Amino acid sequence: MLIGIEQFTELDIIRAWFSLLFVLFSIIIGLRILIKYRAFKRKELITVGLTWIFLSSPWWPLPLTFILAFVFNSGLDPLVYRYLMSAFIPFVLICWIYSINAIVYSGKKRNLLYAYLITCIGYSAVYHALFFINPDWISVYSGGFQFNYTLFVYFIFIFTLLSAFITGFIFALESVRSQNITVRWKGRFFFLALLIFISGALMDTFSFGSIIIQTIARIVLTISSLFYYLGFFLPKKLEELLAKKDST
Repeated sequence: MLIGIEQFTELDIIRAWFSLLFVLFSIIIGLRILIKYRAFKRKELITVGLTWIFLSSPWWPLPLTFILAFVFNSGLDPLVYRYLMSAFIPFVLICWIYSINAIVYSGKKRNLLYAYLITCIGYSAVYHALFFINPDWISVYSGGFQFNYTLFVYFIFIFTLLSAFITGFIFALESVRSQNITVRWKGRFFFLALLIFISGALMDTFSFGSIIIQTIARIVLTISSLFYYLGFFLPKKLEELLAKKDST
C-alpha cells in the first residue's frame, strides 16, 4: 500500500505522534516489568508486562503507517492494519486476569481464570473466522486512516474495559490498604492510570471517526501510561517526598 507523507493531515500527524508516544511508553513499561521476572521469578510479572505491551496494540497501526510513509513512502497492508487494531484484545484480557488471580487471590480463583480463558479462546476463534471470511465483519473502512469497529468487536472492548476496571479496582484497593507507604502510593497511581486509560479508550473507541476526539484520546492515553509507570516504578525522590507527605 503506497502512502506518501503528504497524505497525512496536520491532525493525522499529531494523532500519529501521540499514538507513537503511548505505544513506546507502553512497550518500555511492559519490558521493564518483564525484566523484573529475572530478579523475582514470579510468573505474573510476565503476564503483567505482556498485558501493558499488547494493551497498546489497537494503537500500533497508525504510528507504524506514519513511520513507513515517512521513511519508505509506503504503509501497512490494509488487512494487517485492521488485524492489529483488535486481534490481541483477548490475549490482553486473559493475561490480566491471570495476573490478578496470582497477585490478589494467590492463584485460588481458578474457576474465574478458566471462565475467562474459555471466553477469550471462543471469541478469538470466531474473530479469526470472521476476519478471514470477510474483514468487513470486523471493521469497516471509513476514509483516510479510519476503520470503524463492528458491534462484534465493540463487545469485546467493552467487556475487556469492564473487566479491567473491576479487577483493577480490587488490585488498587489491596495496595491502598497496605501498611507500606510506597505500596499505597503505587496503588493510588495505578488506579488513576486505570481511570484515565479507560476514559481515553472509551473516547477513542466511540469517537465515530472524529479525528479531533481521537487526538485528544491519544493524549489522554499517553498520560495514563505515565501514571501506570508510577504505579509500578516510583522514583526514589518522589517516593521520599510522598512518604513525608503521608507522615505529616
